[in-house]
Amino acid sequence: MSTDEETSILQQTRVYRVATLGTGIFVHLVMCWILFAIGALDLRPAGLLALSGLAIAGFFLMALLIGIEWNLTLKDPDMVTPQMLWALTVVVVTSHFAVELKPILLFVGLALIAMGANRLTRNQQVFISVYGLAIYLSSAFYGADVETMDIAAEAVMIIAFGFVLVFSPALQRFDQKILDRRIRLKSEELDKALERIKEMTTHDELTGVRTGQYLMDALNQEKALSDRSHYGFSVCYVDLDYFKLVNQKFGHRAGDSLLKNFAAIALQHTREVDCVARVGGETFILVLSDTRESEATVCASRLQNSLKDIQVSHSEPHYRTTASIGIAEYRNGETILELLERSAGAMGDAKRAGRNRIVLAAGDNGNIRSLRR
Repeated sequence: MSTDEETSILQQTRVYRVATLGTGIFVHLVMCWILFAIGALDLRPAGLLALSGLAIAGFFLMALLIGIEWNLTLKDPDMVTPQMLWALTVVVVTSHFAVELKPILLFVGLALIAMGANRLTRNQQVFISVYGLAIYLSSAFYGADVETMDIAAEAVMIIAFGFVLVFSPALQRFDQKILDRRIRLKSEELDKALERIKEMTTHDELTGVRTGQYLMDALNQEKALSDRSHYGFSVCYVDLDYFKLVNQKFGHRAGDSLLKNFAAIALQHTREVDCVARVGGETFILVLSDTRESEATVCASRLQNSLKDIQVSHSEPHYRTTASIGIAEYRNGETILELLERSAGAMGDAKRAGRNRIVLAAGDNGNIRSLRR
């Protein structure tokens, strides 16, 4: 999203907030006209009409200033403080003339404008509260007979007025903080879940090596690099020998442990630029970057030697497993499927030749070379 689009959306939101607060004041003015109609408002029609016009004009002016983007020159482009000051002034001034029903009209008006108070900073809230109490006291004592004034009732009004101005926004802000915290926690949980899902699509859950999906991406990347720069890479197709027998003889827990241990040594004997992936129950594929067939054979030999150190079961500590490995070096221009088929075919040849072997895929001359371990 561009900066201009973001600014436009923010400006629309600000106009909407002004309109919302203005609607609340409009409802307050409607109540004033109702009180006027029943004779409960000590004000002439011209005076009430003038107050209503000024109140509405103030909000139209603020909406206009936002519309022409004048507010963007201010430190607070939302203009929250001017809106609250204007709304508060309208409510207190109009309520001044409702002698009998002043508390009702005053607090209904305050409730309507309290929706904007949660956007105030702490300093703004203090300023608005002091201003509100000041104009209320001015309204209460203006033209009043102090000797006949009900001091206790006014004190209760002042306390209630202060509660609405101070504690109501504070409670709203407290609730907002709780809501924001819950949203943040849920967002963190969602991020962790997404990261877990991503991890599951790229890493085998049991062994921690890469999945088949990631393997294909790695192979395509190696192929693209090789086709451009003519450097070689090789694939080792590894299948653990008699793995089903391990599960049958020692149980699936021993089989899982064997897979984990083999994955660990495969990672030890490869580099970060290489890829170790599990593509089947006991089948792994190693993509060795910038590696020729001869170098891949050395890596495969190390894997087979390391298998001799893996203890399969505590009940038979001398029992060991082996692996049949087929190796194919990428031929410039061949497809990934052709490369995998050649390495898988070499692994199959190793199985048929007696297992525990490293077999190199047929070269251009059609020869198959086998190394017995």
